[in-house]
Amino acid sequence: MKLDRHYLIEQYVIWYINCAPYTLMRTTLPVSNLSLFYTHTLMNNTAAIPTDIRKLRGLSFGSLNVRSLTRKIDEIKFLLGDTDLTVLTLNETWLNFSISDCELEIPHYQCFRFDRDLGSGKRGGGGLVTYAHTKYNFECKIDWNLCCPDMEWQWSILRLPRTRKTYICNLYRPPDGNIDIALNLLESKLNDIYTEGVSDVLIMGDMNIDLMTKRHPNSKKLLALLKSCALTQLICCPTRITETTATLLDHIICNRDDMYYQWGTYDPGISDHCLTYVARKKKKLPKDGTRVSCRNYNKLDVLSFQHDIDNTDWSDVLMSEDPNTAAGLFTEKFIEICNKHAPMRTITMKDHAPAWVTNDYLAHRDERKHHCKTFNKHPTPENKLLKDKSINRCNELRLSLQRSYFQEAIRRNPGNMKKIWQEIKKFWPHLNKSSIKPVDHSGTATNEDLANLFNDFFSSIGMNLQERIPNTHETYTPPFAYLPVFEFSEFDLLSITTTLRDLSPSSSCGTDGITSHLLKLGGPTIIPAIHHICNLSVRKKIFPNIWKIGRITPLHKSGDNSDPSNFRPISILPCLGKVLEKLIHQQLYAYLDSNDLLSKTTIRLS
Repeated sequence: MKLDRHYLIEQYVIWYINCAPYTLMRTTLPVSNLSLFYTHTLMNNTAAIPTDIRKLRGLSFGSLNVRSLTRKIDEIKFLLGDTDLTVLTLNETWLNFSISDCELEIPHYQCFRFDRDLGSGKRGGGGLVTYAHTKYNFECKIDWNLCCPDMEWQWSILRLPRTRKTYICNLYRPPDGNIDIALNLLESKLNDIYTEGVSDVLIMGDMNIDLMTKRHPNSKKLLALLKSCALTQLICCPTRITETTATLLDHIICNRDDMYYQWGTYDPGISDHCLTYVARKKKKLPKDGTRVSCRNYNKLDVLSFQHDIDNTDWSDVLMSEDPNTAAGLFTEKFIEICNKHAPMRTITMKDHAPAWVTNDYLAHRDERKHHCKTFNKHPTPENKLLKDKSINRCNELRLSLQRSYFQEAIRRNPGNMKKIWQEIKKFWPHLNKSSIKPVDHSGTATNEDLANLFNDFFSSIGMNLQERIPNTHETYTPPFAYLPVFEFSEFDLLSITTTLRDLSPSSSCGTDGITSHLLKLGGPTIIPAIHHICNLSVRKKIFPNIWKIGRITPLHKSGDNSDPSNFRPISILPCLGKVLEKLIHQQLYAYLDSNDLLSKTTIRLS
């Protein structure tokens, strides 16, 4: 028998009267009044009213049976970008060790995976992945992970300020799994959680138990467990709809339904299951992006800036005989003027859609959503055909756009392998080796922990190399004894001016916040001060400490990216430090070149 809207309403009301988590007077209604009861039920339970998932306020949690994640990772990225879910749990990911973590990365989300081990690198069936937003304190309980023929689950803890911790379970029960064993395992784990203290519990996933049919033995067993553990199942409409069936297989179960104000289902057109979601009454943090600090040049008045530079007393810098003191005084005075005319600000760099995305593709995605929504309301063969066609058109267009963009990128950059590899890494993220994983693999290491880890490692490289060099008592005879002794000489004003002028205006500033653009705007007024500091550094043989402080970025070379030794440091130094380095390089290079000490095969820099 094929389904129509009237039949779905009837099945919904039958389930709602018998096992919904609300207190309703059970009654027998004639079939003609089912639509009226359906409307009355939704209007008196605001949490059940369908809403736009993109407009949810507070913390939002979603769960989806994705049925193969690798083929749908682009759609999951779009889904998280549209909905800004706090946590998204996926089951039936069908992953194995051949799929790297980098291939599953999504900006601003932590990825915790738990694959079903089929042996011999086989794929198919089971597997769990949890995406959690990076702006929340989220910990994955790896030692709680369970994978057996009857149940798979992945537990995590969400910690919020001044709030009890929330245990989140990503769960999947195979259709052929033993229901009694699965429910006993779940009950035992819940008892362990309750014995630890008062906590909130949120269980999301596909249990393959249809709660649209209350009289089924499996449904009775699940409802009995929920009652004994004081749990509530929130989802009250079918989550998997076909032409002939409407089943509620995907559940969201909690121990405190008063904390959540909205829940329901949403069909993104990714899988044959609907996404189930729930929203919690909690103030959501601002939307996240890549936050960077930079100078605000919007209201920079060049004439006023140069006027303040000219009227600043630089005599204490010129009279100082200590390079560190002179550099510190200059930096302090110059930054004060910079902050007045071009203050520092922190901005959020918005995430842009991939370069291959076009308005035509976005229109096809909207059309797919429309047909999926229409089919869920009216599951007729005609609507099923329209839904399948829209999904196939969207997938074909996505692959075609990606292929065309990649081919155009190669044609646009003939022979430029650097640009070509940049484009390749956009499509195959696992080739991008810049990601950093916590060394303990637990996912709990903070940015500060990682920074300290790399800082300790990079700063100890010199000492470790020194210890590995064997001691020798041989007398050292310097080669080329006939050559003149090299000594650094003081710099003239012209070399300082030329070096400062040649600084790239787009180069990154160091930790002192002085940009090359503002140094150039300073004009000839600051040249004598910089000239004095550089010559003082040569005379005293001291490189100013404030110019040695750099911002280190570790870049992955090869091997395990949880090992710090597989990274090389990229240092961003202050602009004035670069000036002094270039001046010293010019003298040293001129000496080596004039005395023919460079190899003929060496690439000589002009």
